[in-house]
Amino acid sequence: MPTLSAIEDGCDRKEITLVVHPAIRNAIKSYEIAWAACHDEKLNGTDIVPEFAGRSPSYIFRQLYEYQHGFRAGPESKSMVEMVNRLKEAGLLALPAYLGTLER
Repeated sequence: MPTLSAIEDGCDRKEITLVVHPAIRNAIKSYEIAWAACHDEKLNGTDIVPEFAGRSPSYIFRQLYEYQHGFRAGPESKSMVEMVNRLKEAGLLALPAYLGTLER
């Protein structure tokens, strides 16, 4: 059985493809729509905000976790902090998996 670290490394190198259950994909759509206002329609980022589409799920999770626990904060991140603070543990895990499946 591979370790979580080995799975994350495989995802980072795009050697493992994540499959997201349709129910999770539908539940997350509202977050995708809300984030499109800042991160671009296809979540590819802008000059001042990063892209989410196609990024490693472990990278996205770390960013969301840091916002949720107050490690990332600043004048430009207020809306992100508000959005992430609404996520429960399951969403904090499912959202990065979903965003990692989107094409850049």
